[in-house]
Amino acid sequence: GPAPPASAADVPEPQRAQTVRPAAPGIPPALEHAPDKRLAAQRTVAPVSLPPQAPVERRHPIRERRGWFFLRQPWRGLIAKFSIGVAVASLLVAYQNQLPQSPPAEPRSAATGNPARTVSSGETASLATSARTLPEPAVIGAHDGALVALAHTNGSRIVTVGADRTLRVWDATAGAPLRTVALTDGPASSVAVDGDTAVTSHGDGTIALWDIEAGRRLGSYKSGAASVTATAIFDKGARFASAGGDGRIQLWERQALSGPVSVTEAHAGAVTSLARFEARDGLLTGGADKALKLFGATGLQSIRRYRGHRGAVTHIDSVAGGSLLASGDDDGQLRFWSIASQRLIRKISAHDGAMTALRISPRTDVVATAGADGILKLWDARRGRLIASAKPQGGRIRGLAFVDGGRRLLSGSEDGRIRSWDLQRVEIARD
Repeated sequence: GPAPPASAADVPEPQRAQTVRPAAPGIPPALEHAPDKRLAAQRTVAPVSLPPQAPVERRHPIRERRGWFFLRQPWRGLIAKFSIGVAVASLLVAYQNQLPQSPPAEPRSAATGNPARTVSSGETASLATSARTLPEPAVIGAHDGALVALAHTNGSRIVTVGADRTLRVWDATAGAPLRTVALTDGPASSVAVDGDTAVTSHGDGTIALWDIEAGRRLGSYKSGAASVTATAIFDKGARFASAGGDGRIQLWERQALSGPVSVTEAHAGAVTSLARFEARDGLLTGGADKALKLFGATGLQSIRRYRGHRGAVTHIDSVAGGSLLASGDDDGQLRFWSIASQRLIRKISAHDGAMTALRISPRTDVVATAGADGILKLWDARRGRLIASAKPQGGRIRGLAFVDGGRRLLSGSEDGRIRSWDLQRVEIARD
């Protein structure tokens, strides 16, 4: 059999040295078999150099591609519902357009139950084609300068004031001048008449009371305002009112020479018109604040406010026993109000420019207006229709008055002339 393996003692010395395991790389042979553990700890390991590796390509994670936000859930569902709704609505509108249409109901005034219409300037122009032209007027007299204001005495006389610093009284029936009074306080800015008494206002704030029959001044009063723009008179001159650019109205008594007996703040801005309210003992005021108001004529207590004007209220008028109140503004708008219910009945675009004069006929259904366009117009107040018109020579009309029971109309213009218009030849439709 095979011989047993030889032990280390049986191997010769030289051969045994050859079988000793070579020292680890980087470790000195003297330390390879060092018994001291502290020496073993000092062994150093040589760095192992690894073969170079190919670079690894980094790949970004694949993200989910998203569209516009309104194409995501839940927007897609909402958009689909909306599209269906639009389609259904379009079908309903198309179907409705195929149905026969009835004319819309015309709004009615709460005052009278009649339609409360707005007559535009375009419609006024179309009405003018069917309206008559007023016959040529007769000139009954003139101021030596521009006419400023005109007032009627509710009789056969009219009173005018002009830039020539005179107050003149005229016989409206005969068409002749009766009296001329020199105004010692300068040119008048307004005039109001009741019976034989007239009141005038002046640029320096003076108010004068006149006996037009005797042609003399009854009294002079200082308003304290920078200017007085309008006046009104009651009880044949026993009481009168004034208004100015400070927005206040003042109530005076003839015997109280020291000052007004009552003062109130009427408007936020100048008072641009003032008139006696014929339906009751009151004062109508119009202001630059576009407001139309009614005050009591005893204590100037506020009674009513009419709303709707788009410009400063320049003229107001009412008639005793009538049911209408008429007002005009600097936008050329004419408005009719119900006295009983305070409601707006009708509004009309009457003139191209500010209204310069306004008067209601004693017949109460005819209203005369004049504007900055130089045109004189007659209106059917009940229907809101233009009856007749004319454009006289002489510039803007500053005052109007119906005389002879409404059969004639007097006008005063910037050329100082007073013209008389015969209305008996003008046909006015009646129910």
